Amino acid sequence: MKLLYLSIIFLLTFSINSSAQTEFLKIDNESFVKKEISSFIEVGVDSNRSWQSYKDFKPNLKNVPINGNYLNFGQSNQIFWVKIKIDNHADNHYLRLSEPLIDYVDLLLVNDSVILKSISTGAAFPFIKREVEMGNYLFLLPKGKYDCYIKLHSNYNMQIPISIGSIKDIMIEQHNADIILSLYFGIMLVMIIYNFFVFLSLKDMAYLYYVLYIFFVTLFYASLKGISYEYFWYNYPHLNYFIPSLASLCNIFVALFIIFLLQKKKTAPALDKGIRLFILIFIVSIVINIFGDYGLSTMISQLFTAIFSIYLIAVGIIAYKKGVKAAKFFLLAWTLYIIAVIIFILKLNGIIVSNAFTNNSVLVGSALEALLLSFALADKINTYKAEKEAEQQEKLQALEENKRIILNQNEILESTVKDKTQELVKANGVLTTTLTDLKSAQVSLVESEKMASLGQLTAGVAHEINNPINFVSSNVKPLIRDFSDLREFMEAFKTQHKSEKGVDGEDLIKLYRKLDLDYTLNEIGQLLNGVQEGANRTAEIVKGLKNFSRLDEAEFKTANIEEGLDSTLILLRSNLKGQIKIIKDYGKVPEIDCFAGKLNQVFMNLINNAIYAIFNNPNKDNEGNDLITLKTEDLDDQVLIIIQDNGSGMDEATLNKLFEPFFTTKPIGEGTGLGMSITYNIIHELHKGKLEIESKVNEGTKISIFLPKNLKK
Repeated sequence: MKLLYLSIIFLLTFSINSSAQTEFLKIDNESFVKKEISSFIEVGVDSNRSWQSYKDFKPNLKNVPINGNYLNFGQSNQIFWVKIKIDNHADNHYLRLSEPLIDYVDLLLVNDSVILKSISTGAAFPFIKREVEMGNYLFLLPKGKYDCYIKLHSNYNMQIPISIGSIKDIMIEQHNADIILSLYFGIMLVMIIYNFFVFLSLKDMAYLYYVLYIFFVTLFYASLKGISYEYFWYNYPHLNYFIPSLASLCNIFVALFIIFLLQKKKTAPALDKGIRLFILIFIVSIVINIFGDYGLSTMISQLFTAIFSIYLIAVGIIAYKKGVKAAKFFLLAWTLYIIAVIIFILKLNGIIVSNAFTNNSVLVGSALEALLLSFALADKINTYKAEKEAEQQEKLQALEENKRIILNQNEILESTVKDKTQELVKANGVLTTTLTDLKSAQVSLVESEKMASLGQLTAGVAHEINNPINFVSSNVKPLIRDFSDLREFMEAFKTQHKSEKGVDGEDLIKLYRKLDLDYTLNEIGQLLNGVQEGANRTAEIVKGLKNFSRLDEAEFKTANIEEGLDSTLILLRSNLKGQIKIIKDYGKVPEIDCFAGKLNQVFMNLINNAIYAIFNNPNKDNEGNDLITLKTEDLDDQVLIIIQDNGSGMDEATLNKLFEPFFTTKPIGEGTGLGMSITYNIIHELHKGKLEIESKVNEGTKISIFLPKNLKK
């Protein structure tokens, strides 16, 4: 941004030449203080860089600026030579070049082809290479008569004030310049620090961009004046080549600042896009500078800085016309700064006199710009404050209006609430009745499922009890007959024993043989064994029925899972039809806290489903390979129960609907569709367990039940 004045110099300055001079510049202690020396200067340009030494010097430029002692070479890659004939009779007088950023400065003092003094220095060398370690170049002039040759080459713009004076006069002038610089940098630092704290308080991005803009402006001028080189990177002179990047950064952040300050997105979207295009151009300039093309980067930065400055004036005028109050401060600040740059350019070209103001007009303009832009931000705060107050007033009015509307509507709302309350009470009564009916229906469905299970249980028990009863009933008649034969034999023995003749052994033997008592006694034993087996079977069925009777038991108790499985198998024995082999792989799991009757209902449902799946398997081979496996396993804090069959299995669609109420794969009349739904609720809800099912069509089903050992009721 602050390369603006250099840009205008580049666009406005004329080519500078000099006519050869032969007069000696006489210096003495009495009369010479700080004399204009432009009339004693000869200038030559080595366009082809072919001059090997001062002996090749040839004056070939005219019109060297007379007023102000400025050597104005602009920005050029050529090598310039300056020759001054000096006749020095004074002590401690110095030749001064008041431009700290000349890349290469070679000084030669020659008398009759004898080199009296030779110094090579410049901004391309560490700062310590200077004869006098000051921002400007100072060269001590010895007494005598000689030719002074100065070889200059730089990538920077070269508008070089050249003068000769005593060390006292030079230091006084430098002291005055330092006061002005101190005031400038002090003002800029105050602006940076103050507005940074305002940013931390308000979090307004305009303040952040303003702070960054002022920071880079300050760093840019510190670099132009050689202060950064002298105090910050004195051992790294290559950093001086990034000054164009500092100028581009100034432009970027002033552009972002203007976007936020003048609200370009709202007031002029097209101009906002134009500003962003300039930002992109300056970013490109920075990239070019970083990759080492200082000349191209400087040219882009200078040219587009000049164009951008004019563009921003147009932006400010449009924003002001659209009612943005901060635009007036921006226009004033920007205009003052451009005027300050023009004054400095006029001074460089000798059109106006050189004095403290004209020499530092750019710094004055920059400081005024920073102050006015700060006022613009302050005005923005006042605008925000006024807008907030207006907004709050509107909100208060809206609240009052809402309050009035609410008060007017309270009665209507109360009446409406009463009506709605009555409707809700009525609807609540209907819902309560519906809920009661649903609960009743649920109980009926569960009871229906229980009755279906009970029907299967009754049929199984009747079949199982019928078998041992048949054992008893079929053995009773032969047993009665055998006991009748024994009674006949005993009566015959008793009659003979009472007769006077005594017992006739032959008659008894004949009767014994006739009755075939050996066979009778053996048959009685067999018949009694059959009766005993029937009685044992009946007792086993009764025991199993007693264990399974927990089906309707809701008591929470400690129970043996394996006993529950066995009792269920006993009651379902008739359903197996002697065709299904039961494999038991019990892990002797401990007793667990549970609702035992509910779990027996689960076992009944699952084993009965397994039996149904086997008998309805289209691949059933009827060769005794049909299996149901019952397995239990102790898993630390859980018990695992596995019921597995090799029946018809289930596909994915059936598995997805398995636990839905009323879903069944059985024909109508053979199932209610509630068994698996009830099973799921008993395991998951009642026992806080888990039910996992793996199944493949025509391969079988594996059901895993995980139950906690210590269930808290």
